[in-house]
Amino acid sequence: MREGRFDAMTIVNMDSAPAYGIAADVVVVGGGMAGLTLARKLAPGRRVVVLERGGAAPGAVDPACADGEVAGLPYPLGEIRDFRLGGSSSVWAGYIAPLDHRDFAIGTGTELCGWPIEFDELAIYADEAASLLNVASADFDPNLMDIPAALRKQLSPHGVDLRYWRFSKPIVRMADNWSQDLARSAEITVLTGARAIEILLTYAQNEVEAITCMAADGTRFDVRGGIFVLASGGLETPRLMLASQSRNPSGVGNDEGMVGSCFCEHPHLMVPGFELATDSALSAYATTGTLRDGSPATVNVALHACAANLNARAHFFRTPAMAEDAVPKLGIFFEQSPIIKSRVFLGDCCDSSGVRQLVLDWRIAEKDVEEFAAIANTLSGALARAGHGRFVRELHPADIGPELILHSNHQLGTTRMAVNAEQGVVDRNARVFGVDNLYVAGGSIFPRVGWANPTFTVMQCTLRLADHLAESV
Repeated sequence: MREGRFDAMTIVNMDSAPAYGIAADVVVVGGGMAGLTLARKLAPGRRVVVLERGGAAPGAVDPACADGEVAGLPYPLGEIRDFRLGGSSSVWAGYIAPLDHRDFAIGTGTELCGWPIEFDELAIYADEAASLLNVASADFDPNLMDIPAALRKQLSPHGVDLRYWRFSKPIVRMADNWSQDLARSAEITVLTGARAIEILLTYAQNEVEAITCMAADGTRFDVRGGIFVLASGGLETPRLMLASQSRNPSGVGNDEGMVGSCFCEHPHLMVPGFELATDSALSAYATTGTLRDGSPATVNVALHACAANLNARAHFFRTPAMAEDAVPKLGIFFEQSPIIKSRVFLGDCCDSSGVRQLVLDWRIAEKDVEEFAAIANTLSGALARAGHGRFVRELHPADIGPELILHSNHQLGTTRMAVNAEQGVVDRNARVFGVDNLYVAGGSIFPRVGWANPTFTVMQCTLRLADHLAESV
């Protein structure tokens, strides 16, 4: 097979293996938010190939998204991801929120430490990330929203602050919104219908030689490169690493058994023991409002940082079944602390492509559940004392069963960033420990997940990685 390169940027559907080899300076596995952002950022002066399992055309979600087994808390694999160009951007609701400063301090000195980088190392990419996500600004100053001073004065003495989410407007759907930019690049090639099934390491196991892919007809081909980046999300990235066993039966980057471990979500809990007052001014914040610059935003409720170890934010909402003027419910998005037993691993069965199925065993630490209850009770009591409702009854940890915990469509932490391979999978520059030219992009690298929707932080991390790679490619 002769080695070749595409002459201009194209989106090529790989119906069958090509008659020639494919090579690039950078090979990115996954054409979602992180993968396409990285490709665009690195493309000037570098040849980039993006391997995307799904197609480029809109349509129904691939039934293969539901493949896999759920062994822990309920989790609808078929609803929370999309195998097509653009990845999760096709199902994203557009919520934007940054991590807090405190999220980079939590976990320091613990067995599974927190972020090995500082808040400011990501903050420098905030404006660029906001621009890419169609967000008016990266400024999250609480005073940018017109909250009545009297309302703030009521809440603040009880340890409650009002903050907000920003929104992508229009919501970025990368397959649609970025197609023209990609098409103008002579240095990016996107191969759709190209499922990565094996990371091929050198015999020394310290470098990647190629990614073996499967075309639509089942034929296989290799894509070679200088740098390789895995950007397939918090479920598929660890599955690929674990399934790549030709050089090591434990997989790639998994000598310490950390690949797939520490799966985290943002558990969402409706608080059954609090009733918002019918005349509370907080009812107005159950819908999307606007900031002073006219951009869309929705209020969330924060306890003062000293109130809890885990981070959390609350919001008022109405379910689709509720009337538009119904009194909103109180819900809380919680931080989950990482635990080894909450993990993605390989099952005994194979999917239709012959790749072993993933098994998701989502677990939440007992101490987390205790703190969820404590945070809910603290917030309910504070809102009641401020005159905004009734604290009907305390929530006890035993009340928080699987039926009460909802997921947030965030698959995080399975290739966590750490100071060493005993605590994680990638180093502070997102390079896989022990493999010189293999990196990971996306929320799977988060060592602590905070409370915030991860998209904004994913983009910041990806831009930081692009700058790091630009120095070595």
